Amino acid sequence: MYTTDDLFRLVDDSSTMTKLLQRFKQLKAMITEVPKLNLE
Repeated sequence: MYTTDDLFRLVDDSSTMTKLLQRFKQLKAMITEVPKLNLE
């Protein structure tokens, strides 16, 4: 578990936020790909 201080440290670290955003976009892309595969 993260403490509040740890979370603020992560948010302050812009490179960490960039990595998290990239990961989120990858997951989102994967989620949107799944229905396409199921429809074919």
